[in-house]
Amino acid sequence: MELIFEFLFELLIEGGIEVAGNKKVSKWIRIPLIIIFSVGILFILGLGGFLGLSLIAENSVTSVCIGIFIIGLMIVLTIIGIRKIIKRKS
Repeated sequence: MELIFEFLFELLIEGGIEVAGNKKVSKWIRIPLIIIFSVGILFILGLGGFLGLSLIAENSVTSVCIGIFIIGLMIVLTIIGIRKIIKRKS
């Protein structure tokens, strides 16, 4: 069962990323895919931030670790995005 879910999610995510980046596909398909992936990433980051903030009262060390992880992840994703934009323009 795990193999089936892994295959389906990999197919959906990898296929969606390929379609979203392909200029030959209609904008009416690409733009909603990009929006869905962006909202998904923001949801995961927001959930991690909420989890970090909600754990402050119970376990401050875990809360700080989650916060550092989320901030680091946002920095890495931002750097990757900026590098892709710079490569496209040059």
